[in-house]
Amino acid sequence: MSDTVPARTSSVAQVWFEEVWNRRHEEAIDRLAEPSAFTHLETGTGRGLAAFRKVREELLVGLPDLRVEIEDLVVQGENEVVRWRASGTHRGPLMGIEASGRLVVFEGMTWLKVRQGRIYEGWDRWNFGGFLAQLSTVAPVTGDARPG
Repeated sequence: MSDTVPARTSSVAQVWFEEVWNRRHEEAIDRLAEPSAFTHLETGTGRGLAAFRKVREELLVGLPDLRVEIEDLVVQGENEVVRWRASGTHRGPLMGIEASGRLVVFEGMTWLKVRQGRIYEGWDRWNFGGFLAQLSTVAPVTGDARPG
């Protein structure tokens, strides 16, 4: 992770990824995000946390061991921008594709708008096409999937 944020500072984004994604603490969603937050996901835009919860639940059913690593973090005013890398094993149905047992690795960026310690708007962008290809057509991945 970049040293843009001093080590002693825990940004909302850091807590969000650790609590909501890696530790699976459902209640952290309400604690860290405004109920009327705007979400801009690969699958559409919505207001409120229901759209986010639906996408999160689908990902966790399909990739129950999903783990997200923050690779870089920039905090400036209300903006918290994260470059992340996620991986998980495709063990359940996901986006209409039955479990394949494949390791899926994907990268993306999340831009959060934070006010008074809570997210009020967020954008997620990631290699959605590559993600779907891994679910359905790519041979199982072994070892580190990073390019040479």
